[in-house]
Amino acid sequence: MGYTLAAPKPDDVATDGVIRRQMSWEQYLELPTAPRAEWVDGEAIIMMAPARREHIDMAQKLEMLFYHELANVKIYREAGYHINDSARVPDLLVVEPDQDNDPVWITSKPLIIVEILSPSTRAIDLFEKSDEYLSGGVEQYWIVDPAGWLIVRANTANGWQLLAAIDSENREAQVPLGSHGNIALSYDTIFGSSAGK
Repeated sequence: MGYTLAAPKPDDVATDGVIRRQMSWEQYLELPTAPRAEWVDGEAIIMMAPARREHIDMAQKLEMLFYHELANVKIYREAGYHINDSARVPDLLVVEPDQDNDPVWITSKPLIIVEILSPSTRAIDLFEKSDEYLSGGVEQYWIVDPAGWLIVRANTANGWQLLAAIDSENREAQVPLGSHGNIALSYDTIFGSSAGK
């Protein structure tokens, strides 16, 4: 029959369009695909509000950029990523081809994970996910604010290191991704010529 989200529960913790609810991994797997939910240490993090249009537009632009600039990769939008004791659903995920046999979950180490900030999940993306992605061996973590900035962090022996950043003052950058190519970042292409002004 499946797990239902219809009625709020007394122990739910709700903040800014996100509900945190204790549940088992098995209950999490029974959740419907909408609204989107992640799972961390026995707690589902349920995003109740739909994505903003600027969020969707940004994901499409970056996905097209990756398809254009990178070779021999697989690019997924909102794919399930199982890492340690968490199940996350990044906005974009780039992996080596044919790395996973599971039809649902990505379990290999992604080359790139992109999170586009929104008011309801900003702190989760900046802090919680950053630590998880680092420990999980994600090569690059891209954080994008639709208001007009993007940073790329590289996973090193000393933790995350800033690899590239663009904003209204720093409008161009190059991001190398080993044998897969270099990604040319342009503020105008990603944010539009009127963003941040």
